[in-house]
This record gives sequence, structure tokens and C-alpha cells, in this order.
Amino acid sequence: MRKLTPLFLSSLAAMVFVTAGHTQEPAPSGSARIGTFDSRAVATAFYRSAEFQESARALWTELEEAKKSGDEWRVRELEAYGPAMQHRMHQQGFSTGSVMEIMEKISDALPEIAREADVSVIVSKWEVTYQSSAADLVDLTPQLVALFDPSEQTLMIVESYKASAPAPMDQLLLPDSDDGRKLSVAQRRRSRRRGSERVRGRFQAA
Repeated sequence: MRKLTPLFLSSLAAMVFVTAGHTQEPAPSGSARIGTFDSRAVATAFYRSAEFQESARALWTELEEAKKSGDEWRVRELEAYGPAMQHRMHQQGFSTGSVMEIMEKISDALPEIAREADVSVIVSKWEVTYQSSAADLVDLTPQLVALFDPSEQTLMIVESYKASAPAPMDQLLLPDSDDGRKLSVAQRRRSRRRGSERVRGRFQAA
């Protein structure tokens, strides 16, 4: 199983892509203010946070304990989870993969950030497919990143994104696809086993 610790994120600052151009017309007075953020930055801040590192260590410990106890199903599930998670981290940290599950972790802080920035919506900048002259986009990336208590190195990586465009998603679809299937299969097997155990328990109780 690959390490769950996201070491690959420490090298993101070295990635070089041609910056994609974005034309924005001057926003007229009374325009709609929309908060945006770079999802790569949010992903990087979370995966390099103490919260995620702690959860990764807990999974690694659980894997070792499952091996020692002979829990074959849990071992398979965790061994599939690691690479599958790494694949998702690649999509989020290198490209434009959705970070909705990460945003949910900081959802309580979003209303205040929106109020202070005077925006009515907060959305990933990569999800803005059209912008009229009536829309005023406000970058809230720094405020969102700050919620994860980023280190100096993390802030440097986040800063580097300003000069680089995301990698095309189609470049990150295939490498770990088999690991994703393994995770899905392991989870289905574990679900079926738990279902069988519940049914067996009811019969024994009867």
C-alpha cells in the first residue's frame, strides 16, 4: 500500500504550466459579487493540514492492526483505499477535481467569509463557465486556505498556483483507475459480509 501521506503535494510548486487567459469585462456598479477560489489551493491546504495528517496516520495504524488480527476484508479495503485516495488527491491538487467534501469541513466558516467579502455565492473559479459584465468575481482563496492553518511551505505552494494553470483532467483519469475499482469491489464485499452477519445474528437471536 502506498503511503497515505501526500508527499507529492510538496512538489507542486515545481510544476509549470502555461497560464490560461481569462477575459473579464469591467463590472458595472450594482453588479453581482461572486466569491471564487482556486480548488487546487484548498486541496493542498487541507491535505497538508494537521487534521488530514492525523487521519492518514490513523488509517495506517488501522491497517497494521487489521493485518495483525487477520481481518482480511479490512486489509483489502484499506489497501485499496490508499491508492484510490491518492488518485483523487492528484485530481484535486494538480487539476480541477471537485473539493466539495473538503469545503464541507469548513462550511461553518463560509457565511462569515461571504459576509465580510460581500458576496452571495462562493464557487470554484474553475466552475465558472460564463461570466457576464454584471458579475464581479472576488478571489477568496487566501481566506479559505487560512482556515486550515497552513505552514509557510504550504503558502508558498499555494502562491505558485497564481502563475500556473491546472493540468487537464483527462491526463489524470487512467493511471489509478484500477485502484478505484479495487476500492469499490472491497467496499461492496465488506457491505455484503456485514449484511450476512446481521442476518445471521437475527437468526441466532431467534
